[in-house]
Amino acid sequence: MDKISMTQALYITAVSIGIVFITLLLISLILSSFKSIFKTKTMEEMKEHQIKEVALTDEEEEEDKIVVALAASMMAGQGKINPNLRIKSITRIK
Repeated sequence: MDKISMTQALYITAVSIGIVFITLLLISLILSSFKSIFKTKTMEEMKEHQIKEVALTDEEEEEDKIVVALAASMMAGQGKINPNLRIKSITRIK
């Protein structure tokens, strides 16, 4: 049976570490490309949403501002951000 010398063992170790780092680099590049792909889609959605906001009347904009202020004050009162917070209906009391 042939024995592996110390230099051969170091060579195998260096090549193995190189393969691992190259693989990690490829995974990193793939994940960053996903981030940029999904970011462009959200930017397009944001543009569509901004166009819809321009169509709102002043009264609707004022109501939206009140809703946002109420939601922000509720979150600030609890001291933490709640991404699951959703307002289903708002009833004006006169």
